Order: sequence, then structure tokens, then C-alpha cells
Amino acid sequence: MERNKYPIGQELTAVAIIDDKEFKSDEFCFDKVQFIFNDTAITFTPIIDTDEIKISQESNVNFPAIHTPLWCKHFLGKKLMTLWVCENDQGYQDQVIFDE
Repeated sequence: MERNKYPIGQELTAVAIIDDKEFKSDEFCFDKVQFIFNDTAITFTPIIDTDEIKISQESNVNFPAIHTPLWCKHFLGKKLMTLWVCENDQGYQDQVIFDE
């Protein structure tokens, strides 16, 4: 088990979302979601071919001002307490669970 990989205990400062422009529906469909903490960002990108979620992290970066969607604002200022990256029975990362 890998410990301290994610910014546990840091406050969420912004959420950046890039919508999938080709998806025509009222449902959410994203090309990328980025959770920005004090000096770190965790980025989730879907891998369409396998239905996986690619998770990457950038540290010690100055992030530009980002417009956080209204439905995400409730989470701003909350500390990340737990982040579970789940794998299905075939070994694909297909779910992420956050706990504040």
C-alpha cells in the first residue's frame, strides 16, 4: 500500500472541469476533472477504450485562477481525509471515492 501519495489533510481550493463537447445529453460527461489543493492538483481523465480513470498528480505548481462550477462549491475549504482508488475484478481503476 502506498501512503501519503495524495494531499491528505489539505483543503480543496478549486475544482476545474473540462466538459466533453461531443456528448449531447443532460447528464454529466467530462474530459477531465482537476481537484486543486494548496500546492497540488489531482487530475482524473477517463480512458475511453477501457472505461478506466487515469489519476495523475502535479505538485508545487502555481495554478491559475479557475472558475469552480456552482455544484462543486460546497466542497471548497473541506480537507481531504481519505481517497480510495478502486479496482474492479479485472484490475482496472474505475472508481474513486473521496471522504471529507
